[in-house]
Amino acid sequence: MRWFLLLLAVLEVVAFAWIARRLGVILTLGALVLDVIVGAWLVAHQGLATWQKVTTRLQQGEVPAKALFDAVLILAAGAFLIFPGFVSDAIALLLLLPPTRALLRPIALLILAAIAGWPRGRSGPNVPASRIEIVDDSGRLPPPSASSDDDDGPRGPPH
Repeated sequence: MRWFLLLLAVLEVVAFAWIARRLGVILTLGALVLDVIVGAWLVAHQGLATWQKVTTRLQQGEVPAKALFDAVLILAAGAFLIFPGFVSDAIALLLLLPPTRALLRPIALLILAAIAGWPRGRSGPNVPASRIEIVDDSGRLPPPSASSDDDDGPRGPPH
């Protein structure tokens, strides 16, 4: 994690210097301020929408797995917005856009599995790749398929 923050800081300095040379320091600082304002609004807007999805699913007695995972990604976007600079704000923007969040969910799940120390199978956590993105907004899993090559043990984290 330290190397990531160090790399991010170096990239931010390089990006700021590159943009400041082209736009000037005042315009670059203004762009950063505008970036923070727009980013904060996006985090609040996306966070509120996701919170409403979570509460609606819970009131319906369903597991809001997808919405909760979106909430984690939106929280990460907010953390990137706290870090001043254009590179971290670009990462935050990617985390805030629903289409890129959908693409990042399986990757984030694998990272979470590694951090949580879930038991690992041959190629990763005991969550087969075909099962990573199957929980829909209803919180229900589809019926198991007749032939599954990767059905080699328990699914998901241990309870």
